[in-house]
Amino acid sequence: MPSLGDSPSTSATERRATQSLSSALLLTFTGGFLDAFLYVTHGGVLAGAMTGNLVLFGIALLSRDSHQALHHLLPIVAFALGIWCAFVAEAGLRHHVVLVALALESAGLFIASLLPHTFPGRLFIALICILAGYQVGSFRTVDTFVYNATFIAGNILRTVESFHAILIRIRHGKPMREFRDLGLVLVLFLVGAVTAATLAGRMGNHALCVPLVAVLAVLSITLWQELKQPRPPRRRMGEPI
Repeated sequence: MPSLGDSPSTSATERRATQSLSSALLLTFTGGFLDAFLYVTHGGVLAGAMTGNLVLFGIALLSRDSHQALHHLLPIVAFALGIWCAFVAEAGLRHHVVLVALALESAGLFIASLLPHTFPGRLFIALICILAGYQVGSFRTVDTFVYNATFIAGNILRTVESFHAILIRIRHGKPMREFRDLGLVLVLFLVGAVTAATLAGRMGNHALCVPLVAVLAVLSITLWQELKQPRPPRRRMGEPI
């Protein structure tokens, strides 16, 4: 399934900017931050790790705890809605899909960071999970490797796979690069989670300014790379095509 970066209408420059290691690490930091932030502040709900939410939903169903069942079903539905929104945006926009995706995620995080603690918890959970899903649907490649910025099981699989390839000396160059990139992705996810756990109790929703800065940094990198590209000269009137 293609990500936004694979859309033929998306600038190749924008695609390369968001697939760079620095951009992927910033987005992964954001994914780890949102997961830990929701878990700490909203009763064990995860923003991007839908496996955990689904397991907890099943346990609640077995226990006939309708409140907890709804509590863990909501983020799953919202996450799926976020992915769907990313695909709708890709299909509906002809140009600058990547920049629009980053701008929308930034706007959502900015709004969430301003919401008071009295804001309805379920609506807040839905907003954060939609943003996490939107990010997953939009950005899934670092360098030439597939990764995930909001949950790490697949990243661990490919990191171990590349490490195994290094040990048995198969295609030494590419596995080494993949091991480095995905290893750093795992580290930044952890850094994001630890940062959220540290700041959530002190700053409340204002702590979301931290991942907001990370996404804005990716937006700035992408916009800068796009603006640096030379534009073809305008054709003068009467000049042959």
